[in-house]
Amino acid sequence: MKSNRHFLLIPVYIGTVIFILIINGVFTGEVTSISNLAINLGFLVVMGILLGISLVSFIRLSHCTEELLYQAKQLKKEHENMDEKELCLDYLKRQDVFADEDLKEAFSKYQLCMKKYYTKRGFKNICDIEDYINEDLIDRIGKNFYNSNIPGTLTGLGILGTFLGLSMGLATFSGEDMITISDNMGPLLDGMKVAFHTSVYGIFFSLVFSFLYRAIMSDAYTKLEYF
Repeated sequence: MKSNRHFLLIPVYIGTVIFILIINGVFTGEVTSISNLAINLGFLVVMGILLGISLVSFIRLSHCTEELLYQAKQLKKEHENMDEKELCLDYLKRQDVFADEDLKEAFSKYQLCMKKYYTKRGFKNICDIEDYINEDLIDRIGKNFYNSNIPGTLTGLGILGTFLGLSMGLATFSGEDMITISDNMGPLLDGMKVAFHTSVYGIFFSLVFSFLYRAIMSDAYTKLEYF
């Protein structure tokens, strides 16, 4: 069964954007701080780009692992009607086993390796398919080097927003008596809103992404193992 859990990133992101617009009064026309809204949207755009890149890699990984699953089932069916040697020779000649370029390249290398060991008497040795189609290949297709750093990056952006919001608020805060301090509380609170909001959705995205990423990679490794 095809897994589409990576698409959960889309409604989660859209829902967060709508929530931020609501609490900033965009839909009611009661925007109290343009700078607050602009900074929040800026951070959301950056996080959206990061999540978008991850989503593209997850979609490609899903297609790749589905190919592995499909081909494993095809091999199983064909093995019922052909003996092992005949089936092996048949697959050594095929050029259309996989559509994915990385899988196609890996399988081509496996074919070349097997052909070197083939003689008229049969195979004098065999190559291990796991040397070519393995977890390293899955990690490369799924951009593991990139996605493994996304949770920390999202949390870091949330913390950056926290300090930026506090800096904004403190930069405009001044006063020597209760009256002047009271007059400057508005900008301080606006800065604190930025700090709070960016931290919340930065950590929220990080937690959601971590959960989905582990589930997606676990599913990919399971399909690879089946193949």
